[in-house]
Amino acid sequence: MTDQRPTPHERINFNLRPAKRIERKLIGEALACIYRYDTPRRFAYVGMGSYYFSDFILFHRLFGLDKMISIESDIDHEARFLFNKPFDCIEMAWGTTSEQLPTLSIFDERPVICWLDYYSSLTDSVIGDVQTVLRRAQPGSALLVTLNSKGFESPQRLRSFKAGLAPETLRLSNESLLGQGPKGVAAFMTEVLIASIEPTILDLNAGRVEADKIEIKQIVKLIYKDGEPMVTIGWLVLNAAQSASLDAHPVALDAPGIALFGAELMEITAPVLTFREIAYLKSILPNGLSDAEFDTKVGVIPAEDARLFSRLYRYFPSFADVEE
Repeated sequence: MTDQRPTPHERINFNLRPAKRIERKLIGEALACIYRYDTPRRFAYVGMGSYYFSDFILFHRLFGLDKMISIESDIDHEARFLFNKPFDCIEMAWGTTSEQLPTLSIFDERPVICWLDYYSSLTDSVIGDVQTVLRRAQPGSALLVTLNSKGFESPQRLRSFKAGLAPETLRLSNESLLGQGPKGVAAFMTEVLIASIEPTILDLNAGRVEADKIEIKQIVKLIYKDGEPMVTIGWLVLNAAQSASLDAHPVALDAPGIALFGAELMEITAPVLTFREIAYLKSILPNGLSDAEFDTKVGVIPAEDARLFSRLYRYFPSFADVEE
């Protein structure tokens, strides 16, 4: 029997999620800084574009990528996906990530920016996907993983989560899960992913000379919430020369509170503001004012919301009501 429940891309308008859009722009700028001494156009992009292909549009415009692959299991709506493809360079790969990632030839041809943007929490299947990408990715590639980090406030929710993980996977962390909120769940999932990745890297490097050995560097660990809380963890896959070059040329974003290559979980909070409030705040930014000095200029706008906006305003999405 066919599952008639609406899929996430039918329930969620991915164009209207401000925190997610801020996250995409932050990650796009981070990769642009990291690849500034490379030729990113030679890369490919592998993602899960939904009907909206928002990440595909971002990376195509940012890097001029001409090889992009969207993995999609909802083949019942194939015609709608094809209709909404924004560029001819996007190829659809029909099936699950577990089916498609081991077979995509693009991993053999060029470095890849791969964003596994799941709707679900961590499962053994997700861990398998991450290990597959790391085994196949060429040096210089980037891997991003987004997971649902909803808290375990009830035993039922925790049981449901544990059902997707083998007992040996759960033993990779000593954290107590019941009662954990989104940040605790995000920390647990990150710890388990890293512990699962380490044996894969050791296997990859077995028998390799030092210059050819692979290492991974964590780029970001971000938590955000538009509806349910989500966490994104990102890594670079590097050889020795690339790692040394990155160490010699540090990368930083002009976004207070958002640090690259840090171990801390960073939070993206998109304040709820009117169009008029956004326009006014933009008109007085940037500035070198302290928080206290800035607060005196924001008028009727809640000071906390104004400060949040000031830290991320360059990445804040612009929405407009256009009638045709």
